[in-house]
Amino acid sequence: MKKRVFLIVLLLIIVWAGRIVAANKVVLFIVDGVSWQEWQKVEAPHLRQLMSEGAVGLMNAKTADHLEPVDTYLTIASGDRACGSSVGKHSFNRYEKWQNSAVEDIYHRRIGQLDDSAAIVNLSLAQLKRANRYSSYQAQVGNLGTVLARHNLKIAVLGNADTGSSYRRQVALLGINKYGVIKQGDIGHQSNLLVSRYPSLYLTNKSYIVAKFKEYLNNNDLIIVESGTTSRIEAVKNKLLPDRFSQAKEKSITRVDKLLGEIKAELDLTKNYLIVLVPTPAKKYMQQGYKLSWTLVAGPNIKAGLLSSGTTKQLGLMTNLDILPSIYNYLLTEPQLQFTGQPIITTATANKIHYLNRLEQKIQTIFSWRPLVVKEFIALQIIILVLVALSLIFKSRRQIVQNFLLYTILLINWLPLFFLFSKFFTHFSLFFTHLLWISGSLIGVSLSFKLFSKKSLLAIILPNILTAGILIIDLWSGGNLLKVSILGYSPVIGARYYGLGNEYMGLLIGITIVLLTLFFELRKKVNNKILIGVSLILIVTIAAPDLGANFGGLLASVFTVLLSYYYLNDCSFKLKTIIKIFCGGAIIIFSILVFDLSTGAKSHFTRLFLQLQQSGLGVLVTVIKRKLAINLRLLEWTIWTKVLLAFVFILVVLFKHPRGLTAKLISEYPYFTAGFKALLWGSLAAGVVNDSGVVVVATLLLVPVFTLVYLVLLQIYFPKEGNKYLMYNNVKGEVGD
Repeated sequence: MKKRVFLIVLLLIIVWAGRIVAANKVVLFIVDGVSWQEWQKVEAPHLRQLMSEGAVGLMNAKTADHLEPVDTYLTIASGDRACGSSVGKHSFNRYEKWQNSAVEDIYHRRIGQLDDSAAIVNLSLAQLKRANRYSSYQAQVGNLGTVLARHNLKIAVLGNADTGSSYRRQVALLGINKYGVIKQGDIGHQSNLLVSRYPSLYLTNKSYIVAKFKEYLNNNDLIIVESGTTSRIEAVKNKLLPDRFSQAKEKSITRVDKLLGEIKAELDLTKNYLIVLVPTPAKKYMQQGYKLSWTLVAGPNIKAGLLSSGTTKQLGLMTNLDILPSIYNYLLTEPQLQFTGQPIITTATANKIHYLNRLEQKIQTIFSWRPLVVKEFIALQIIILVLVALSLIFKSRRQIVQNFLLYTILLINWLPLFFLFSKFFTHFSLFFTHLLWISGSLIGVSLSFKLFSKKSLLAIILPNILTAGILIIDLWSGGNLLKVSILGYSPVIGARYYGLGNEYMGLLIGITIVLLTLFFELRKKVNNKILIGVSLILIVTIAAPDLGANFGGLLASVFTVLLSYYYLNDCSFKLKTIIKIFCGGAIIIFSILVFDLSTGAKSHFTRLFLQLQQSGLGVLVTVIKRKLAINLRLLEWTIWTKVLLAFVFILVVLFKHPRGLTAKLISEYPYFTAGFKALLWGSLAAGVVNDSGVVVVATLLLVPVFTLVYLVLLQIYFPKEGNKYLMYNNVKGEVGD
């Protein structure tokens, strides 16, 4: 008897020792389909009170598919962009029936033996896993539930968003493990109240949800509560008249606020965390370009202020991929696993609502402007190159044609500089902003011709040296211009949130090499100290984790710089030379990796390296597949492909019309020619190693191609000046006088 008691006690000790007891509890309160602007128009006292106590931030809600609840919920739980499949919301309590069959029996047929402890099951697990296995991100279905279960942490899920016409149990996707099972919770019909005249037919049964929440609170580490009401109204939006929808939506937010108040009353926020999460933006606001969602966090050590994360490095901005590592971080004190997202950071800030209103407005404005402005910029490049080609083919020498072409070529070189200052134009209309950009660029063109001459390449150097200089200064001072630039990156798209985007990265590489080679032309010799010094500044600016943080740009810049060195120094390309280039590049890349690891900055490249250590080469294969898929898709439909074709077209024309002139330029400008060749090869490398390779190629070649075109036109229009175009000052009667 004593021996039996001893064994039982020993077993209990072993079990208890194996369970990592969470120091805190986390409550995830879901308020789906409510925009940041929308809640501010409604009386929501509990939400406002929590807002004053906690930290809030806008959230990128991007998925591997659509901005639909089944996709956004699954993405949050997976910690990677996921696609939810149209049937992903089919989760049920274990003892429910669906389609005249017991849920238990359906689970057995589709998935296998059901654990006796299961309370909730997802019946679409096979479809979900299949859909994500073949997606670009290969998200792990049930990742949050599996990770917490590995540490014996318990999850309970409550509520649903059912309407009269469909089961909407997507909340279960947040808590299921890899077997599609949740061990505690209730997402069944008792969570709802049937109201025959209510737009969605069902309301959330507040008293039932609160009672079950109290029941589950002490025995679980993560409790997920689906408020349901706002999500239901969003689901039936298309069936309602606009006024009826607006009225119902406001009332739904008020109802959710009351539920939030009762849930909050049960929590001690000095010990527990309360996360108010909006997985999916509201449909009405998405149609207006407001595609960011938002999140509110309160709890121990949470400062009243704004949220951010290492993923975005922008105050007031986070992503849905940051939720999983944040929950992990709140519940466990052991070292963080390597997730795609990073834990939320809070920063004490006054006037946070006003700050987020302004931030959202700037992001929405730039996001809505960007497609049109980029198309116009590319179309302008194509038109100018076609006109240049026609003037060369038909040998037009009319003064008006000369002035027009030289002016517009310089205009193209000035525009990226003004795009960099986009944040200062967001208060104006797009039409007025166009006028300001074009007027500013034309003034810049006139200034170039006034200071130098239309005969001088210094005229085209001026806008580019200003663009490169301001880009580098901005990156070294926090990147505040790049974060809200037409040619920068968009938090809505979510490909990048900080550092140097591919558009300006390509421009910076192209400008730097062109400026260096033209400087050497002016000096009539190569200065390797200047070449190496400027190249190192370029590489560090592009690649350093706290600066450009662009790994694809690192590879492209290192390759281009090393090629430029060997072309400029007239080295022969033997096996020994290739090995030197490879070793030189490897040393630079390794040095930046070591620096990043030592500082804990955790750039994209370093996180990939750590994930490789944790999960093996499969992570690298996934990344390569995703990059290839994105590049192939961009090649097919992006307008940047058209400008690349225009570059090829103009280069062909330049070598034929007038015949022999380009060959003459190659001999007269050997350093520029060497840089141009390096940039051509570098653009190919950049296209291969970057997500949006075609964009990098197009921007990297923009300045070199237009500089070559300008140089050819100078040779044609002013043939008696020889190869002295770099040194000519302004003379009376030139363009700009």
